[in-house]
Amino acid sequence: MECCKVCGKSVANIKKHMKSHNPDKHVCHICMISLTRSDNLKRHIKLKHGVRENSLISPFMRMEHKHFLAKSESAYLT
Repeated sequence: MECCKVCGKSVANIKKHMKSHNPDKHVCHICMISLTRSDNLKRHIKLKHGVRENSLISPFMRMEHKHFLAKSESAYLT
């Protein structure tokens, strides 16, 4: 455990934690939520929108367009 010099928190991964103080913005293109870490964005897309990395439905597609592809995705897999 390391201690953050900015906020005093004890954290396991100081490099990842420091990004919370100077965040890069990682935006979900489905619901437009802004997250500070790319790994959190990947997890968000998978858990909240059900989109897997190897899915034919792009994680960068807006939610209102996904219903067209969701029906036809299974046709591509057969």
